[in-house]
Amino acid sequence: MNDYIKDIRRKVGHDMIIVVGCGVIVYKDGKVLLQRRRDNGMWAIHGGCMEIGETTEETARRELLEETGLVAGKLDLLGVFSGDADMMYTYPNGDKVCIVSVVYVCQDFSGKLVTETDETLDLRWFDIDDMPADINPPDKKATEAFIAWAKTTEMQRNFQKRNISMLRFGSFKEIMVYLLNEIPITDTVGIGNSQTLKNLGITKALIDRGNIVYDKELGTTPDEIKDLKRKSLLVDCYISGANAVSVDGRIVNIDHSGNRAAAITYGPEKVYIVVGKNKIAATRSEALERARNIAAPANAKRAGYNPPCVLEGHCVDCTSPERVCNIVSVIEGQHIKGRLTLLVADADAGF
Repeated sequence: MNDYIKDIRRKVGHDMIIVVGCGVIVYKDGKVLLQRRRDNGMWAIHGGCMEIGETTEETARRELLEETGLVAGKLDLLGVFSGDADMMYTYPNGDKVCIVSVVYVCQDFSGKLVTETDETLDLRWFDIDDMPADINPPDKKATEAFIAWAKTTEMQRNFQKRNISMLRFGSFKEIMVYLLNEIPITDTVGIGNSQTLKNLGITKALIDRGNIVYDKELGTTPDEIKDLKRKSLLVDCYISGANAVSVDGRIVNIDHSGNRAAAITYGPEKVYIVVGKNKIAATRSEALERARNIAAPANAKRAGYNPPCVLEGHCVDCTSPERVCNIVSVIEGQHIKGRLTLLVADADAGF
């Protein structure tokens, strides 16, 4: 925390006062408890400033009790937020203030709601897909981060029900480290053609350390490419991207030749699917729409094909000889628990 505040001081200037606030987002059954503030009438998360001698968690618990009557159980740190215009003020006396907000998520609580206090006009539960527009400005960044966190957590539960593991990472660099730690050097590895994986550089990293890797991008002739595709079907481990994944637990790919869809479906003992957050859709149908209308035209253009979707910018369900969406794969679940793992980075990548 001290390093974080030092970094803020470097960015905003040493003459600025740093105020540490602590907030709690109460979450249960897909709904968020918000308070309508008495001072400005806006909806906000529960919280306030640290008092001398308190830890951030102690402040969060105290503020939640004072504002709602609820006693917090386990608190999970959502993040530390600061730095944008909504969290920086100049008081009438000229003092400049920057708020550093430490926000927790509380899903375990007890007590009876007190709907009106000295600071609160009202308390209300909101669905995460129907949050109010008038969120208190300093809470907007934390609220947006929470919604992303809640949807990802829901995603993990939905994939788990389908025998598919899902792990979240802050960056693709972290995914690279994870893969290199998880995959034994003795494993043969197949690579599904993916712009995300090309940017990651996983093929070179695996080869450099001694793995045998079958990646069609290593082929220089049509026969070599075909041979690499076939060999990748029976490797120890297969790594691929995806055109879309859905919060309700599906993985969608559209392939030209089908080698990627085939390897993901059956053959390799272990499969890793690597995606950025831009590939996430809410439902199976929205994931299919994304794959057809965003990923397929972009991939066709990248590969040098020119089906109608490249010109139109969306799928027209063509029968062009240059059609790239020949195989549509929707992974609904896995028979073998632990075979397939979805790795999601909190960053955008690929098409």
